[in-house]
Amino acid sequence: MTSCVTQQLRFFATTSICHTLTITVAFYHALTTKN
Repeated sequence: MTSCVTQQLRFFATTSICHTLTITVAFYHALTTKN
């Protein structure tokens, strides 16, 4: 039970970090291409 919850939390953490990085890179790229 505990390991399953830990795996889900770890998976959620990694996916949210990846999404944040992707959004940041896309936003930065959009800003640089405008200028």
